[in-house]
Amino acid sequence: MTKPIRSLSDSYVYSRYFRVDSRVRRWGLYVTTCGESIIAPLAPYPPIEHPPSHHFDWQHGRRLSEYQIVYVSEGAGTIETGTAAFRIAAGDAILLVPGMWHRYKPDDLTGWHEHWVGFAGTGAEQIFHAGPKRKNPVIPIREEKIMLDSFHHLFQSAREETPGLRQILAGWTGVLVALLYSSMQPLSAKARSETQIIEQARSLMLAEQTRDMPLEDIAKSLNISYTSFRRTFREHTGASPHQYRLHLKISAARELLRSTDLRVKEISYRCGFDDEQYFCRIFKRQTGNTPVEFRARSRRPKKPGSP
Repeated sequence: MTKPIRSLSDSYVYSRYFRVDSRVRRWGLYVTTCGESIIAPLAPYPPIEHPPSHHFDWQHGRRLSEYQIVYVSEGAGTIETGTAAFRIAAGDAILLVPGMWHRYKPDDLTGWHEHWVGFAGTGAEQIFHAGPKRKNPVIPIREEKIMLDSFHHLFQSAREETPGLRQILAGWTGVLVALLYSSMQPLSAKARSETQIIEQARSLMLAEQTRDMPLEDIAKSLNISYTSFRRTFREHTGASPHQYRLHLKISAARELLRSTDLRVKEISYRCGFDDEQYFCRIFKRQTGNTPVEFRARSRRPKKPGSP
């Protein structure tokens, strides 16, 4: 059963739309929009008013003049195209191509957490012209941690107006496209078995009842030695089980810092850290900011005249 977004208090929206001029177009692949939103159960969707080029409502659907990747990290929903309807689960990405009529929304009972990037350019056209053609726009992502990390890096660069921003955004978008195409490729029987083990382990790390289960016990429940479990996990995710679990906890802490006014001590406890000082050290090591600094940056108002 899909776990719902917790409550309306967890709702959150961040979006950027970028100007495109001749200098940007010469880069070959450029980002037009990026953002993320947490949609609570029964909350209205879409949560924001998009500009005319991206206007969207369920009754009319829309057609885009760009490519978009929409990644759903939590919750579930549905997308309809001109020919069929498809289910969207946590860990799935939607690939939207120029001119394709579509409409999508989260399930009322679960809501969802969506991350998106829109992009265009001759480089994008070459990539997708050479790639496989799909009738189903929903693609289960194998390397979910890398996908989520890439979106976080993309958003952080956009928020901080990093020098060379448009080139950095294009670079992270290239990573997202590569992960998308990697997920489309067939797996060997051995790889499928290992992928199932990793996905089951991730589910146990995410579930509230088992998220603090000792890693040795997780391996045992999957009928694999801890040594093999640790090696397989690192090969598939690029991180040890311990590092991945820390990443999940810090990701949960980031969302609470963005969307609530809870004290750092309370967030530390909710995310599975018994020691607030240890939590603050790990948080700064992984994000480059203390929890207080991260909260201030994520809520900083836009500069006047920024796109």
